[in-house]
Amino acid sequence: MLFDEEKTDFDDIATAGETKEIERAEKKAARKASKEAKKREKLLRDAAKLGFTPEMLGEDFGNEMSFEEILASDKKEKAQGKDGSSESSDNASESVAAEGTSIDKSEDASSKAESDDTSKKKRKKGRKERDPSYNVVKELLSTIIYMGGVILLVFILHTFVGQKVQVEGDSMNPTLLDTETLWVDKLRYHFTDPKRFDVIVFPWKPGGDILFVKRIIGLPGETVKIENGNIYINGQVLNEDYGAAAIEDPGIASTKVILASDEYFVLGDNRNNSNDSRSSDVGNIKRENIIGKAVFRITPLKKFGDFDKEESE
Repeated sequence: MLFDEEKTDFDDIATAGETKEIERAEKKAARKASKEAKKREKLLRDAAKLGFTPEMLGEDFGNEMSFEEILASDKKEKAQGKDGSSESSDNASESVAAEGTSIDKSEDASSKAESDDTSKKKRKKGRKERDPSYNVVKELLSTIIYMGGVILLVFILHTFVGQKVQVEGDSMNPTLLDTETLWVDKLRYHFTDPKRFDVIVFPWKPGGDILFVKRIIGLPGETVKIENGNIYINGQVLNEDYGAAAIEDPGIASTKVILASDEYFVLGDNRNNSNDSRSSDVGNIKRENIIGKAVFRITPLKKFGDFDKEESE
């Protein structure tokens, strides 16, 4: 292209060229600034995830200094602080904590020492508490006291409260059967007198081990006589239905039996198959020889309960 020297203004051309260059430079600078701003924003987000704030990182972060340079600078300052050349800055401390690569060693050592002391004290205390000789003696004494208490309780129950007895034979049929187990109340007659038709337990011979289970028919001071299968109390027929059948053998009660103030006349419910007060080897039962009243059946379990209620029903 040829220029007309007379018509062309070279100053205008130069000025237009400079303007374009300036515009290109400004656009380039704007793009660079935008790119740097985005880069700084990204670095700030990454730093925020690690716990840093823009105030901690300073205005140079993302501009003249990168994130890696700031971290490296913090490490260098911290190392210099350890050597005594300079103090650790707040940014350096925060950087190390954020990286998760280390913690305050002095605090860690102090905590560890305290933990070790506590552990030692606990171990010493545990050894003292687990002293074998102390535990053995304590356990032995505890066991002896426990067993002594159990034995004493059993003795009191068996001697003063009650005991378990087993029926042997058929003398109390149909009320009580062979091998059935009864519970005998020993306390009752310490507070009340035996009553007619009570089922009592007593030794065949005073002080003996063989026990009899019979029903009271005659009370102290009464006269008992058996005649024609009937029982007479003070001359009056006794109305009762405990007997399995009419009495065939009156024994010593064929004549009047006068009971003393502490004596009872007893019969088995199976009247024709029972060794009771009609026999001279049993005779009248003294109050002091009565062990107690049979109050309920223990076994068999399907018949557990008060047998007298069953009979009355």
